[in-house]
Amino acid sequence: MQHHPTEFKLKHLISALIIALISVSLLIFSSLTLHYQLDKKTQLENLLKYEQSSIPNLSPAELKKHLHNQWQIFQLSYPATELAIVEFSDFGSKVIFSSFQNTPQSHQNSLNERILQLSEKRLLETPKDQDSSIVEFLNQQWQSFLDSEQFHLQSFMPENGWYLATYQPHNWLPPFAQKSLSTTLTILAITITMIAFAFFFSLQKTTKRLNSTQERYQQFLNQNLDWVWETDTQGIIIYSSNHSFNLLGIDANRLLGISLFSLIEQTYHPEEIKKLRHALTQTDPFFNLEFALKHSSKKRVYGVFYGQPFFDNHNQLLGFRGTCRNISAYKERQNALIEQLNFDAVTQLPNRVYLMNSLNRLYQSKVAGQHYALILLDLNGLQEVNDFHGHRYSTLALHLSAERIRKAVAQKNLVCHLNGTEFAVLIRTPHATKKSITAQMELLAEELIYELEQTMIFEEHSIMLKANIGIALIPENGNQVPKILSSANQALYESKQTGYGRYQFASTDPTNYEQAHDKTAEQLKTALEKNQFKVKYQLQVNTLQQKIIGLEALLRWQDPATKKIIPAGEFIHIAEEMNQIIDLDIWMLKHVFHDGQQLISQLLLHRQETDKLPTIVINLSSDTLISERLKPTLQQLIKTTDFPVQKLRFEISENQLVRHANKAACAINELSEMGIKFSIDQFGTGWSNLSYLQSLPISFIKIDKSNISDIAHNPQSMKLTKTLIQMAHSLQIEVIAEGVECDSQKHLLQQNGCIFMQGYLFSDIISLSKVQSIIEHNLNDQPIPN
Repeated sequence: MQHHPTEFKLKHLISALIIALISVSLLIFSSLTLHYQLDKKTQLENLLKYEQSSIPNLSPAELKKHLHNQWQIFQLSYPATELAIVEFSDFGSKVIFSSFQNTPQSHQNSLNERILQLSEKRLLETPKDQDSSIVEFLNQQWQSFLDSEQFHLQSFMPENGWYLATYQPHNWLPPFAQKSLSTTLTILAITITMIAFAFFFSLQKTTKRLNSTQERYQQFLNQNLDWVWETDTQGIIIYSSNHSFNLLGIDANRLLGISLFSLIEQTYHPEEIKKLRHALTQTDPFFNLEFALKHSSKKRVYGVFYGQPFFDNHNQLLGFRGTCRNISAYKERQNALIEQLNFDAVTQLPNRVYLMNSLNRLYQSKVAGQHYALILLDLNGLQEVNDFHGHRYSTLALHLSAERIRKAVAQKNLVCHLNGTEFAVLIRTPHATKKSITAQMELLAEELIYELEQTMIFEEHSIMLKANIGIALIPENGNQVPKILSSANQALYESKQTGYGRYQFASTDPTNYEQAHDKTAEQLKTALEKNQFKVKYQLQVNTLQQKIIGLEALLRWQDPATKKIIPAGEFIHIAEEMNQIIDLDIWMLKHVFHDGQQLISQLLLHRQETDKLPTIVINLSSDTLISERLKPTLQQLIKTTDFPVQKLRFEISENQLVRHANKAACAINELSEMGIKFSIDQFGTGWSNLSYLQSLPISFIKIDKSNISDIAHNPQSMKLTKTLIQMAHSLQIEVIAEGVECDSQKHLLQQNGCIFMQGYLFSDIISLSKVQSIIEHNLNDQPIPN
C-alpha cells in the first residue's frame, strides 16, 4: 500500500536519458551528413576537373576504361552514387559510359532507353534558330525530369557534347530534403533536446509533488491511530502499518504472510466473521465489522474493520485494503454500561431487564419437556423502615433480604431485583408432573417467607419485614412473556388480599383466564367504537430556557359504568395480546392530528408562526410501527389536516424495538424521510446492543423514571444516569429525563448535562384546553406556569 516515488523517478529519468541520447545522435549524424555532402561535392568537382585535363587525346574505349577505374576509386568513399556520361550531337544521343552495375538490370535498361528517347524527342523539338547550346537546353528542359529520377545533370566536356549524370538509387529522401538534410536533422535534434529538457524539468516537478504526497501520506499513517492493512485475494496480509503494535502487540513485519482471519477470535462474533468471509468472496466493501482480536499478551482487544477491494488496470482483483480501529476502551465502557443496565445498583442482582431477556430466550427456545416456575416476591414494611429509620437502614434491610433470597434458592436459579420492594425468581423444575412441581414450589415459598420474616438487627435498630409471593408455572400459566408475567402478578395480588406472609399459585384454569381476557378485549373493542378513550398530555420542557419543547400524548380509558379513568398500563398489554394495539394506536394518531390542528389554529389566531408549536409525542407499539396501515393513515392525515408532520415524534420503548429490530429499523428510516422524528422510551431498562442506536435516526432518548427516582439518594443510580447521558450525547442524541418530581433531581440532572425533562415537577397530566392555555401564556415569552 505504501509506494515510494523512487521507482517512478528512475523510470522517467531513464526515458529522459534515452531522449537525450537520440538528440545527441541526431546532431552527430547531421554533422556527418553535412560533411559527407560537402566532401562528396568537392571530390566530384576535383575528379571532373582532373578528367577534363587528363583525357584530351584518349579514344572512346580508352576513355571509358579510364573513367571506370577512376569512378571505382570515387565509389570507395561514396558507394551509393552511380555515374553516366551521355553524348548529345546532331546525329543523336547515346550513353557512352555507365556505372549502374549495382542497380537491377531492368532498371538500367529502362533508364538508358528513357534518356535516349527523351534526348531524341527534345532534339527534334529544338528550334533551328535556338541560340542556346544543346547542353544548355537539355539542362534547362530536363532538369525536373532528371531530378525526379534522383539524377543530377552537369556539363562535362561541352566540345564533345558530353553530359554527366549522377544517380543515387538508394536515397530514400526526396530531392528538396536531400539538399537540406543536415539542416532538417539539426532542427529535429534541437527540438528533441528541448523536449527532453522540458520533460526532465516536468519530471523534477512531478517528483517533488510525489515526495510531498509521500511525506503527507507517511505523516497521515504516523498520526492516524488506526491500523492500516492490505491483503491479497486469499486474505493473506501483504502490508501492515506500524500501528499494528498498538492494537495487537505485534510488529508490522511479523504480520506479513499470515491470514487476517488468524488474528480474529473465532468464538466471538460468528455472524460478523461470516459477513467478512462473504465480502472477501464477493469482492464487496465492508464497514463497521466488530471483532474480538488476539493480542500478543493474550488479553482480548476489540477492533472495528473497514475495507474495500482494489484492482489492477485490467479490473482484476488484487486484494483488499482498509483500516482497523481499536475500540477496546469503548467496548469496556459499553460492557460496563450493559452490566449497569442489567444489574441493580443497590443489591447487585440482575434487574427487570435481565429477567425479561431471560424469559424471552426461554420462550424462543421452546425446548419440549422443560418446566419452569416464576416467583414474584414483594417485601412489606420496607417503606416504613425508610420513613422511621432513614434511607441507610432501609438499604441495609434490602441487602440482607436479597442475601436471604439467594441462600434459599439454589445457585443455578435466577434471582432478580425488579424494583424497591419486589423480587423475582426464575426456577427450572426437574419434576415432570404438575403435582410434584407444585409441592416443590410450596416448600420453597414457605422457606422464603420464613427467612424474610426473621428479625434483622442493625446496631440499636430491630427491623421486621413481611413477604407475599405469587407463583406462575411455565408453560401452564402462559405461553408468552406478557401472559406469564400477568399470571404471576395476579397471583401476587391475590396473596396480598389474604394477608401478609402468604403465597398464591396462579390459576391454571385456562377457561377462566381466557374468559377474562376475552371480556377485556370485547370491552376495548366497544370503547373504540363508542369513543370512550381520552387523550391527555404532559409537558416536556427545556429547564434552562423555561420553554415547552414537547407534549406527550397519553391514552386514558374512561370506564362508562364507574366513570373512572383507567391508565394505559392496565390495558395496553391485553390489547397487545388480543391484537388490538394497532387499532388503539391508529385511533390515538387520528385524535392527535385533530388536536394538533386546533393548536395550529390557535397560533394563527394570534398571528404566530407555526414553528412555535411544541412537538407532539405519541407512544407507538412496534406492531403498529411495522404495520402496513401506519403509512397510508399518516399520508391521509397529512392531506386532510394542517398539522405539520415535522411536529410529530414517535416514541418507541426499548423492549418494543428489540422485538422487531430489523423491520422496525426499516420503518423508522422510511418514516424519518417524511419528516417524522423518533425517540427511545424507557431508555436504560432493556437495551442490549447500544451500538445499534448509531444506525437509527433517533432525536431523543428518554431515561426511564425508574432510573431517576433514586438519583438524589443513591450514588450508583446517579452514576448510571450520568453514564446514559454521556453515552447519548456522544452519539449526538438529546436526552429527556422522565419522572422528575423534585428540585434535587432537576439540579443533579442539569449538573450532568440533561436540560430536557418531564414529570410532575413541571406539569400534571392535563387536557387539551389546559395545553392551549399554557401555550398562549408561553407565546408571550412567559415562564412555564406551575
